[in-house]
Amino acid sequence: MLEYKRPKISKIMEEITIALDKGRYIRTDHASLRMRQRLVPLPDVLNALRLGWHEPKRDVFDDKFRSWKYSVRGKSVNGNPLRIIVSFDDSDMLIITVIRLER
Repeated sequence: MLEYKRPKISKIMEEITIALDKGRYIRTDHASLRMRQRLVPLPDVLNALRLGWHEPKRDVFDDKFRSWKYSVRGKSVNGNPLRIIVSFDDSDMLIITVIRLER
């Protein structure tokens, strides 16, 4: 039996912008925990997603959830480098994790 594999989104930054504009994003529990641990507020995450760039070499397919995880690199409101990992379900963008990067 063939299992469904969600296709990779080719214009991921456009899809991210649409999700942000429509307010169609959800922070996973993991992302919320990492944001608290790493002192990264939501406005910084949203800024990085809106103004950042896709890192396609860091994208991975998640077998457990049968969907792609996309890596976006951007900056906080104050210019601190961040990496945000997102995925998409049938209706929303899921913020999976938030990583602070060294300058």
